Amino acid sequence: MQRYTLDALPGPSGALRTGGVNDKANIAGSASDRGKAAWWDSDGRLHILPMVVDGSFASDINDHGIIAGNQPSSTSSGSAVPRAFIFHDGTLVDIANQLPGAESSANVVNNDGLVGGRTGDDYPTRRPFLYNHPTGSMTLLDPLPGHDRGEVFAINKAGHVAGVSFSSDPTDLGTGVLWRDGQLLNTGPNTMLFDINDSDVAVGARFDEGRERWIACRVDFGTGAAVLEDLTAEPSYGAAINNDGVVVGWIQGPPPDYGGNRPEAFVCYPPGHPEAGFHRLFQRLNGAVSWETTLATDINDSGVIVGHGEPGPVGPGTSSSYQAFAAYPDPLLPHLDFVHWTSANPNGAVGTLHGAQVTLSGPMGTAFYLHDDYPNFGTTSFTPRLNATGMVEIVGGTDHAFTLSFGAAQQDPIMHLGSLASVLTFPPGTTVTRLSGDADFVANGNVVTGKLANPVVTGDTLGPSDSNGSIRLNGTFSTITFTLVPNFADGSIPDGVFLQVGAA
Repeated sequence: MQRYTLDALPGPSGALRTGGVNDKANIAGSASDRGKAAWWDSDGRLHILPMVVDGSFASDINDHGIIAGNQPSSTSSGSAVPRAFIFHDGTLVDIANQLPGAESSANVVNNDGLVGGRTGDDYPTRRPFLYNHPTGSMTLLDPLPGHDRGEVFAINKAGHVAGVSFSSDPTDLGTGVLWRDGQLLNTGPNTMLFDINDSDVAVGARFDEGRERWIACRVDFGTGAAVLEDLTAEPSYGAAINNDGVVVGWIQGPPPDYGGNRPEAFVCYPPGHPEAGFHRLFQRLNGAVSWETTLATDINDSGVIVGHGEPGPVGPGTSSSYQAFAAYPDPLLPHLDFVHWTSANPNGAVGTLHGAQVTLSGPMGTAFYLHDDYPNFGTTSFTPRLNATGMVEIVGGTDHAFTLSFGAAQQDPIMHLGSLASVLTFPPGTTVTRLSGDADFVANGNVVTGKLANPVVTGDTLGPSDSNGSIRLNGTFSTITFTLVPNFADGSIPDGVFLQVGAA
């Protein structure tokens, strides 16, 4: 089963929302107690955009760090209307100056710097636009024949543009459109498109008149004409699709007892996926997580899902407190068990795995967690993330060697290595796969290398230091031997490394 680990994104309580996420896991959105355009980096650190005002929002961020969004501006009548901007390299560019009308919004930016959105003084005259950031040129797009307004929501790598077109009829719910290479394709009346991937597969929603509800749909333009498929029969919206065809969005769920419709984030895997179909995201999370209202707004090509919602419980007398989240997918690994360490001393440790004894011999430190309550393998550096598990500290030093023996042979065992500032070397011929880790955690052939780093201090808490990550040893092993030698100038100083071992 594909599972996810949820991280609540930092920021002031009650005012956090997400827009897009790029393939570097940088996330656009808004934060601060009054809502200001912001972004979170891949380490989860919050950055409020300079020069933006309260009520602004960062809709999207591309892989080069260009952010598209909007912020309110006062008109001559004194009312506040949104104005489109982009932000790059510390500079805020008010692209609304090049657009007709006082009101505009930038919804998306692709990796070529092509920005899309809508402009117009009021709802009946809104026009879709494209802004080319490298050239500074602006283009107003035509809606469908007989229509007079529209909006751009997505642009893929080829510059194909997805959105919606409207007629002047006030009862018109819209028609999903694709502007592609001079052609204007559509998905028929009562549809909207919110995202499109590089294979020209789009997602959005269609209005089912018989059931009087919007329903999330997927639309394949790859063969030319639009081929539309409902993702569920539940009231829902498809917000985003990645290049693997995984769709996210939200179900407009059943009314809870205090009234109203409570959204629930969903993930839908494409045909051919081991779990193809429609699933509620929060039923696939590791650990106990209680959020009452959730919307998934985007997914990147690594499968990281971002969104926002209200941590529970929510009910009568409670105030809205929107928080932002990122859900990180566990790799589709077989079910893994990890060693339950039962004893340890300066010369080794003993535990069990799959009911068989495990022994580790070699120079040991003093940090031993023998009650499966070690919490620090629960970060994104480790695969799978373990919020509570055993741990033993091994020590790197000159000529330090270790032997790990399994009472029963293990296939493709996994090692979590925390605070690694050493070079770990397996015998020649051993092949190691890096599963995850920070930037300085490197696996090459039969060698794993970490780098010395100062601990991260958050408030009064001393966080991770050195390098952290997970590896898999490929093959079947009854015994694993390795050496551990410090990777810093004074090799006479020992290097304590936190270890956990698992296997399917």
